[in-house]
Amino acid sequence: MDFLQAEGQRIDKAQELAGQEETSTGSSGLAEAETQHRGMLSEFQQTKQAELSTLETKAASLAQEVTKADQRPGCRSWWRRSMGWCSNWPSIRLGES
Repeated sequence: MDFLQAEGQRIDKAQELAGQEETSTGSSGLAEAETQHRGMLSEFQQTKQAELSTLETKAASLAQEVTKADQRPGCRSWWRRSMGWCSNWPSIRLGES
């Protein structure tokens, strides 16, 4: 009977160690996944920040062009005339006869 008890204790201990090993492996896997997630998130944020910067620069440039166009004498842009934005030109709307 002592042999059976000793064998049972050995099996219990082996199962306990196997469970601890799985927990340890799972914890390290989780830590690695979290590290990868943080890296990917950082890369995504940097990419989006660069895109935002490019678009803000482009928007500022276009706003500057519109300001310059508004300061020109007369209204030479057919598009602006067609939208009725020029007070010194007759209002010509697209699609009207």
